[in-house]
Amino acid sequence: MRRLKEKWFCFWRRIEKAWRDVPRKVKALLNVLAIILASFLLYVFSGCPAFTVEEQYRRAEKANLVGPAEILGTVELKDAYSVYDRLLLADDGEGVIMYLYRADDISNYRLVYREKMGEVTVLAAPSNDVFWWGRKEIEVPVLVFDSCPAAVRAELELELGCEFNGEEFQKTYSLESYREKQGYFLFSIRASASYELGAEGCALSTLAQVSGHDFALHVETAIPATVRLYDEAGAKVYEKSLYIRSVAGEAHEARGDAE
Repeated sequence: MRRLKEKWFCFWRRIEKAWRDVPRKVKALLNVLAIILASFLLYVFSGCPAFTVEEQYRRAEKANLVGPAEILGTVELKDAYSVYDRLLLADDGEGVIMYLYRADDISNYRLVYREKMGEVTVLAAPSNDVFWWGRKEIEVPVLVFDSCPAAVRAELELELGCEFNGEEFQKTYSLESYREKQGYFLFSIRASASYELGAEGCALSTLAQVSGHDFALHVETAIPATVRLYDEAGAKVYEKSLYIRSVAGEAHEARGDAE
């Protein structure tokens, strides 16, 4: 054992002497290379996390077998709309993507892909946290994705209804939005109550659920919407009435048409 220790001691003494003889510039280069290697190994062993929202989004596209899509913009979700606080919007030509994530943890996300409804597509920001009838206020972002770059102003009418705990609710929301980013118009429905939102909260939560991609929800639900687009001169350049349906509702409708 003593002789083995002496051999190891002599070995490390030779290594130490050889290191002292290495030129200072070479030592600096070797130290930099060692730091780079250690950083790379740390990155790999930590699961190769994304450094930016766009990088994480592109990974989510591949994981969901969609895209690559053109990123249109990002919307802030207010008032604890859901467990996420940001909504990235994208368009791949055939469909639109709503990518929800947290600004303080970009690895926490949800991706929703919806096929387009035609020249315009109307959807609310999706949310699984939709027990809004018990809340006092909520702000719901509503998106109109469009293929009309000449349009600078949009009008949207949404007819929402719900029955909740014996309370009947029916309302047509008349909304207006000016173009901020190409590819979509952003609207907002704000609702508040002195005690709780009740049936209106139920109607708004249904809109958010229908706009998601949970296949089994709201097969029979069809929310009427009318979109009008106007150019800089104030002339109406587009108008369409449509129904907002869930993925299951769209599939059900398609089977009905086929029959």
